[in-house]
Amino acid sequence: MAKGFFRRFTKRFFLIVTLVFCFLFLVACFVPVLNPASWWFMAFLGLILPYLALALVLWMLFWWMARPKYSLIPIITLLIGYKQIGVLMGLNVPSAFEMKKDPGVLRVANWNIRSFLGLGERKERQHLIRDEIADALKKLDADVLCLQEFNHSYTKTYINNLSLFTT
Repeated sequence: MAKGFFRRFTKRFFLIVTLVFCFLFLVACFVPVLNPASWWFMAFLGLILPYLALALVLWMLFWWMARPKYSLIPIITLLIGYKQIGVLMGLNVPSAFEMKKDPGVLRVANWNIRSFLGLGERKERQHLIRDEIADALKKLDADVLCLQEFNHSYTKTYINNLSLFTT
């Protein structure tokens, strides 16, 4: 008798905990569309969204082993929130970069050029690396070019990196 009660209790307890996780996950999926001025406390729920998704995967595996039909609850919940999971994981299909730019397309290039020094430390090679990096950037035909660690100097050791991009 006590064994049956314990079994029912644990089954209901785990089912209720699973449903609570599902509910929290679904509510957290609404965070991007809520106004933070009115719903500021929901942002905290949005912060734990990755952990809720992981918990649902674990609950899905648990129920798949214990009661396979109950594993549908976390599966359906994850399917409902598939867009938020896509945002978390960045599931993008890789595609090849095309050098030809279509009209009306804005191309943004971002590169840490490390003061045009490249990865090699040999001084005689660094002048060639400057030209190679500049040529590669010109080939990209970017509308917006963001360069980190770009320098241009007017001091005694004059470095004219701007001239690499003028025609």
